Amino acid sequence: MTTPRNAQARRNVQARRNVQARRNVQEISSKSQFDKAMEAYKQVSKQYRNALRELAK
Repeated sequence: MTTPRNAQARRNVQARRNVQARRNVQEISSKSQFDKAMEAYKQVSKQYRNALRELAK
């Protein structure tokens, strides 16, 4: 089956947009995971400041 070039071009553009949208969602979710990890670290670092200092030696 052959399709007009314009239809193929529109499909290609749509496919690229879908891929980009998925990448954006993954980046957002990984950033939120990073933020959660940093918050957890901040809480632990305050609580175990001396222990972390000793482990770093």
